[in-house]
Amino acid sequence: MDEVRKKDLPDYSDDPVAYELEQTSRPDEMAMVNELNNQVSMVLDKYKNAKVLDLCCGTGMSLADCVENKNVYKIVGVDISKSYLNLAEDKYKDNNKVSFIQNDAVSIEFDDCEFDVIILCSAYHHIDDDRKLAFLNNVYKWLSDNGKIVLAENILPEYDEISYSESVSLFYKEVLVTALSKNPDLPDYVRDLINRVAKYGMDGEYEYKTSMSVFKHYLERSKIKIIEKKCVWNAESFETESGNFVMIMEKEKEKEKEKEKEKEKEKEKDNELEKNT
Repeated sequence: MDEVRKKDLPDYSDDPVAYELEQTSRPDEMAMVNELNNQVSMVLDKYKNAKVLDLCCGTGMSLADCVENKNVYKIVGVDISKSYLNLAEDKYKDNNKVSFIQNDAVSIEFDDCEFDVIILCSAYHHIDDDRKLAFLNNVYKWLSDNGKIVLAENILPEYDEISYSESVSLFYKEVLVTALSKNPDLPDYVRDLINRVAKYGMDGEYEYKTSMSVFKHYLERSKIKIIEKKCVWNAESFETESGNFVMIMEKEKEKEKEKEKEKEKEKEKDNELEKNT
C-alpha cells in the first residue's frame, strides 16, 4: 500500500457517486450506517417536534430513516462539499422538513443553536486533529440540555505499540477482507476506492481517524459522555477496542460534574491524611 501513489487511485472526495459506491460496497460501513439509522429512530421516539442537526451529512445516507419520522420538526444537514449536497438535496427534494447548508462543520454558526438530536456519521474523522476539540465543543454548544448525539465512527487499533500508519493499514486491510468475503468479484475500481481512503489516512489528509483512547480523551475535554456504545464490526487482528461503532452520547450534567469535583476533593484529603500518618 505504501508504494501506491495517489494518482494511481480514484478519488471520491468530491464525487458523490463514487463515494456511495465505495460505502455500499463495504459491509462494515453499511452495518454502521444501518445501526446509526436504527439508533436515531429510537432516540427520536423520546421527542416531539425534534430539531435534528446532521454534521458532515455527505449525500444524506445518515438521514434515510430520520426524514420520515413523525417526531421530527426540522432537519438541517451541513457539509462542505457542494456536489455531495446536490445529491442529498435531490434525494429529499420532496420533504419540506429538510434543509441543507454548504459550510465548514467547525466554523459554521447557528442563530437557533439548540438541537435535540445531533447526528455525526463518519463526521469526526473528517475533522483534522487540530480542530477536533473545537468541533466537539460546538456540538456541545448546539445540543439542547436533554439532547442526544448519535455518532457512527471508525475507530483505529491503538497505535502506541505500532505506528499510526500501520494502524490505518491494518484497519483497511480488514475492511477489504470483509468486502471481498461478501463479494469475491468486487471490481478493481471499488478496491481502489477503498485503498484510496486508506491512503488518505496514511498521508494525513481528508481522513483523520483516531484510536478509542484518543477519542475518549477528546470527549472528556469537551464534556461529552458516552451513555451507550455498540460495536457493529471489528476483526480479531485488531486486538484492541477498535472497529466500527455506533454510540449515543449526551452532555455531562452539572450535578454530575460537581459530584466528580467532590470526589476529587475527598481523594486529596485522604491522600493528605495518609501522608501525615
